[in-house]
Amino acid sequence: MSFLKVIETHTNPLEWCKQLAKKINAVMDGKTNNTATVTLTANSTTTLVTFADGRIGADTVLTFSPNTATAAGALSGLYVSGRDVAAKTITLTHADTATTDRIFSCVLVG
Repeated sequence: MSFLKVIETHTNPLEWCKQLAKKINAVMDGKTNNTATVTLTANSTTTLVTFADGRIGADTVLTFSPNTATAAGALSGLYVSGRDVAAKTITLTHADTATTDRIFSCVLVG
């Protein structure tokens, strides 16, 4: 899904108000552009996740919801062990297993 931002200035005030209304309605429908899907790297104790759009900041909080039973088992040992705001990445530390279905939905706030 594409989340376009509302431009800050517009030559047509009515069109700008329409864009704002659409974005506000999307937010009210839960479309806030702060979710992601993360799959933990198999046979490794870390996973590097890149957010190309720059949604990672110094104070960003991430919460994880397991999408599979294997992910649910990995949740207790999962934590954010590093972040590089300039590179737009986070490093997750987790148990080293060969499973490839440790898939999480992730919410980013801040």
